[in-house]
Order: sequence, then C-alpha cells, then structure tokens
Amino acid sequence: MTDTRRLVDGRDLAVAVRLAILAPVAWAVPPRHWGAACARLAAVFARAGKWPPRAAHLAAVLDGRDTGLDPAHWPRAHLAEAFRADVMLLRCQRPGAAASPWTPPWRLDGGGHLDAALAAGTGAVLWVAPFVYSDLMAKMIPHLAGYRVHHLSRFSHGFSETRAGMALLNPLRTRVEERFLASRQVIGTDGPVAALRALARRLAGNGLVSFALGHRGRRVHAVPFLGGWMELASGAADLALRAGAPLLPVIVVREADGTLAATVGAPLDLDGAADRDGRGAAAAREFARRIEPAALAHPAQVAWHTYVRGPGAPPADAPVDGPGDRP
Repeated sequence: MTDTRRLVDGRDLAVAVRLAILAPVAWAVPPRHWGAACARLAAVFARAGKWPPRAAHLAAVLDGRDTGLDPAHWPRAHLAEAFRADVMLLRCQRPGAAASPWTPPWRLDGGGHLDAALAAGTGAVLWVAPFVYSDLMAKMIPHLAGYRVHHLSRFSHGFSETRAGMALLNPLRTRVEERFLASRQVIGTDGPVAALRALARRLAGNGLVSFALGHRGRRVHAVPFLGGWMELASGAADLALRAGAPLLPVIVVREADGTLAATVGAPLDLDGAADRDGRGAAAAREFARRIEPAALAHPAQVAWHTYVRGPGAPPADAPVDGPGDRP
C-alpha cells in the first residue's frame, strides 16, 4: 500500500519546539515547581488565535453548568495541564531515568473491579477517558499497582501523523509508555483486524486489555455529553461483547495536591439492548454519563476541543457507522 501521508507539516515543528522548551523543565526543575513553570509557559502559548473559539465552544457545551473555572480562562488552564503531562513524559526520559525511575504521587481506585474480573477468569476491557494525563498514567498506574495490561494503539499514536513525525516524535511517547505495558497491539494501515484478534486472545487468556476512547472506527456512536455530544468508536464495547468480558471505564485526573488518581469504574451495562449495535450504543451513552462528573470537577484536564461536539443534541439517526476508520 502506498503511503500517502505528508512527510512533515507545521505542527511537527510546533511540537518539537514545545518539547524542546519543556525538556529543561522536566529534567532540571523539581516537580514541586512544575505547576508554576507550566502556568507561565501556558500564558504565552494561550495567546494564539485558535484558542478563543475553543473557549467559546466550551462555554456553549457547559451551558451554564458550574465547574469553578471561567471558560474564558480555560485555554491557559488547559495548556498548563497539557504541558505538565508532557513534562511528566519527558521526566521519564531524563538521563539515568532507567536506573532511577521517576514516579508521581499516585493512587488506583476501583482495583477491586480488576480483581473480580481476573478471579472470574474473563479478563476485562479497560476503556480510558480522554483526559490529558491518560496517555501515560492510565498505563503507569496499573503497572505500579501490579497489573499487566495489553494496550491497543493506532500506528500514528503519539504527537504526529506525518511520516517524519511518526519516525522522530512519536517514539518519544511510545517508548516510555511501553515500559508500563505487558504488550502493545498496533492498528496498522491495513486496518484493525490483526490487532483486535491479538487482544481477543489476551482476553481468552484472562488478560486485561485497554483502549483509549476514540472517535475513529468501523462503528461510531454519537451520544449526549453535558450540553453537547461526543462521537465514541465502539471497538472496546464490541470486543468486550464478543469475549464475554466486563467493560470497565477508566478516568485519570490530577488532584489538587498533585496526586495522579486513576479510577476504574464498575462495569458498563452490555445487556441493555437486543442486538450488538444497540448494546454498544448503550454502553457508549453510559460511558459518556460516567465521564461527566470528572469533566465538571476537572475541566482543564479534558480534551474538549478534540472529542466534544455541539452544543445541542447529537445528530439524528445515531449511531454513525462507516466502512472504515474515520478521518
């Protein structure tokens, strides 16, 4: 198959500059000062022209709901959290980190749901919500708690989807994440079948597999979320249904005292409809409802502009199905 992706684009340069600026913070600044350093940098970056429309979008989706954060201040607050997440990733790559690994203050809540699934011999599918610390901490924290997780990723997972970005930038993320995974199954350019079959075998062996919430897939469900809506790919629910395994939502947030807290929720209901598509759509709606309280409590940590549409109701005739990966 011919690779039609661009070699490089302007976003690659922006990511490289950002990481170059954040690397000295990650390697030389004590963690207790990361918040102040990231806030100062965010104040500069938030002046970019793309952010005011995103703040207006957030205000419309919240529709008057109280989060304790003025939507007008969201760009700076969100960038500060995103920068801190990058600093944590870069800290794991500081020279000597392999011999003396860095870990943040952390906590795993809901581990009993993982233990119950393993005791039942079914394994479990973990469905990870889109918060800025999830990429790294949804892998690190279960690992630190003693669980072995097999994760599904797209071939372009990381910072970039260009050929140069995938070769040079994305390994900065994936190499660190893989320290905390039992295995990573990658959806290649030829589609997800091989990776999903590999994860199905992991489940059949009473394993734990994880999916990041996404909006690309063969079946995508449009579901209400606060005053707007989200598109959720159904791959995690489909795999759990086929395997007879529980589907467990996972939310990772940074708490006020700096603790990274991963919460594994009770299993989502996969028996609420007669057919598989209906069950997947019902699970997606329930997952979106489960995310709402954490999103309202930690609004600066949610990737609103990537995953949340609206305001208003989802489009008619959901779910939205497509023959392949959505762009």
